[in-house]
Amino acid sequence: MTLTMTAPFDPQEVPGCSIVAVMPERTQNKKLIVGRNFDMPYYISKEGATTYCTCPEGHYASIGNCDIWVGRWDGFNEAGLFTASAALLLPEPTPVLPGPVGWFTGRHILDNFAAVEEAVAFTESLPRTGSGSRLVADTSGAVVIEVGVTGMQVRYPEDGLLIATNHAVCPQFAGTELRVPPSSHSRYNRLDELLRKKNVTIEDVKRALSDHTGGVCAHEVDPSGEKFGTIWSMVGIPGERAVYIADGHPCRSAYKTVEF
Repeated sequence: MTLTMTAPFDPQEVPGCSIVAVMPERTQNKKLIVGRNFDMPYYISKEGATTYCTCPEGHYASIGNCDIWVGRWDGFNEAGLFTASAALLLPEPTPVLPGPVGWFTGRHILDNFAAVEEAVAFTESLPRTGSGSRLVADTSGAVVIEVGVTGMQVRYPEDGLLIATNHAVCPQFAGTELRVPPSSHSRYNRLDELLRKKNVTIEDVKRALSDHTGGVCAHEVDPSGEKFGTIWSMVGIPGERAVYIADGHPCRSAYKTVEF
C-alpha cells in the first residue's frame, strides 16, 4: 500500500515555522529550553489545530500538536525528548516518491525514542521522499536534521543557540532551495538577536516567539489574499511534564500550562 498526501494549496507557497533551542549554558536555570511557532494558512490549519495528550501502550506518553489527527508536527515525550519540524523547499523528485510524511515521523519519534541520537538514526534510515528540517532535543543537547532527496546533514548549536526556520543552513543544501519564504532569514536573525544572551528564561523564549520584528509571530496575507500566520506556539523544557502552549498568535493568546 502506498500513502499519498494531497493538499489544497501550492506547497511552494506555504509559509513556514520557527524553532529554537537554548542550551543550558545560556539559560538561567541551566536547563535546555525549546520553543516553536507553527505558521500556516488559516483556512488549512486553524480549524483542525489540536493539542493531543497521547499514552500509547508500551510506548512513551507525549504532549504534542497537529492539524492532522494521525500525526504530530511537534511535541514533548515523558522520556525527555522534544521534536518539531519546519519546511524546506529543496528540489524533489517527480513524481513524489512513496514514504512517511513529516507528521508521521514526528509521532513515531515521540512514541519510541528517548535520546537525540535515536531520532537521528531513525531519520537517516527513512527513504528520501522529500525535504524538510527537524529540531530534536533531549535534556542534554539538540540538533537540527536537514533532509533532501540527495541526503541528510545534521547541524549543532553554535555558542549555545540552535535555530531552524525555512532556509537551509547545512553546506550540502544551503543555496539550493527552490524557494525561501521571504521572512525565513529575518525570523532566524531576530530569534538569534533576542536569545543570544546569558540567563535566558522561559519567559524570554515566550517573548521572542511573540515578537513581530522579522515576522516571528506571523500575521500575513499572501499574494492571492489568503491570510496566514501563527496557528500555535509551544515552549518547554525537555524532561519536564508541563509545557506552555498558546492557541493562536502568542502576542495576544496567553500561554497556558498543559501537564501530561
